[in-house]
Amino acid sequence: MKKPRASDAPNTSKPSIPPSTPSYRKGGATNMSRVSSSNSLVNTPGEAVTGTPSVPGSSERTINGPEPLSKTMLTKIASLREKEAYLRSLGKRLKHNGDLALNGRQDTLAAATNGNTRAGEPNSKLGYVLHLEGTLAFMMSFYVQDLHRSLASKAADPGSWGSLLPLLEFLRRKEGRAMRPMHAVTMLLQVIAYDEMTKAYTTQDNPKDVTLPELLKHRRNREKIIPQLREYNASIDSSFRANITLLTPLDDVAEVVLGILRRWCADEGIDYNAQLNLRDIGLKSIMARAHH
Repeated sequence: MKKPRASDAPNTSKPSIPPSTPSYRKGGATNMSRVSSSNSLVNTPGEAVTGTPSVPGSSERTINGPEPLSKTMLTKIASLREKEAYLRSLGKRLKHNGDLALNGRQDTLAAATNGNTRAGEPNSKLGYVLHLEGTLAFMMSFYVQDLHRSLASKAADPGSWGSLLPLLEFLRRKEGRAMRPMHAVTMLLQVIAYDEMTKAYTTQDNPKDVTLPELLKHRRNREKIIPQLREYNASIDSSFRANITLLTPLDDVAEVVLGILRRWCADEGIDYNAQLNLRDIGLKSIMARAHH
């Protein structure tokens, strides 16, 4: 049976897709801001996260109290943390390459445009796609982070999801309206980020990274995006629509979005090869077990 379109998703009251987005700065600020580097157009998701997936504060509490973990569980958690680190590193690399393309400093990336763009010339289309793929990598890293935290009886981290919002808002304001299928994908990922932040927020006793007023503001912003997403989905070719529901697992969402990126790049004459491969990373089998 064919799944309902993303534009139909807002009508359902089902829970959101599994967690997955970059962490944000203390204080809960999610407004777009530029960093000092001339290469970076907006802060990298997850930059505020420390070397370990844990964040200080209430998210460090254990849900069921401090119970010793078995050796098997510790091994599983260690494996998930390695995958989280890999995905986050991939997200940073893709965002960096996206920044280079948008800044006209593609260097070797100029060759990836079939000669349509000269070195030193901004390539908004390639840069936009690389940023979206990077966002997917960050989302998967945060999903894996929430998964291994759950196995360790720790609360999820809403700050990670919140850190995605400045990048997604930047992409929407950039040139997304001129690239309607990509703009629709960006709005879809925003909705997922808002939903996963809410989901993570509810696992904490005393949230600090995201306050209740901020969370309510994010929920209002989410509701504003829904009708816009419907409008965009109605105006684009069906091959560029993400036919998912709010219950679609995040790994399946990532596969659908990557397929849209590939088809759009093929139509635009951009030689694009996705670097995010969930099967190669071993996440598809992990997700299959997690979904049951």
